[in-house]
Amino acid sequence: SFEKIIKKTKFNLPLDIGTGTGILSFVLNIKLKKRIYATDISLDSKNNFQKNKKINRLNNLLFIKSHGVNNIILKKKKFDLIVANLLLNEHKRVISNVCKNVKKKGFYLISGILDTQINYFIVLLRSLNFRLYDLMKLNRWVCLIFIKC
Repeated sequence: SFEKIIKKTKFNLPLDIGTGTGILSFVLNIKLKKRIYATDISLDSKNNFQKNKKINRLNNLLFIKSHGVNNIILKKKKFDLIVANLLLNEHKRVISNVCKNVKKKGFYLISGILDTQINYFIVLLRSLNFRLYDLMKLNRWVCLIFIKC
């Protein structure tokens, strides 16, 4: 599971794509004790993120308004962990660019998808040089963890 990966892997450069209210970024920030880059295209998301960050007294979180990794700051970086909790069409829009920004042996965690969409992602990510590392299921929702080969 994700908890196991966090315990046995040292992440230096994590990114949360489609952060929304920031909950996943906040959890990563607390667990990894590292700066977390967080992106979303929505201004509401940015405002909620900043408000929640303040309420929870969290530091070392950098929100960047961006569609996927299409921001100049993000384009130049190679991340060792990218998490994306998006719906299918959003994943489809950002996935090929995002994959370029994952370091070799880095992890790409995809959530917000249904169990009927698992094979689509396994085949697509295999073609982008990733292999399935782990899979978690809750009802019909799935979280896939890939590692870059």
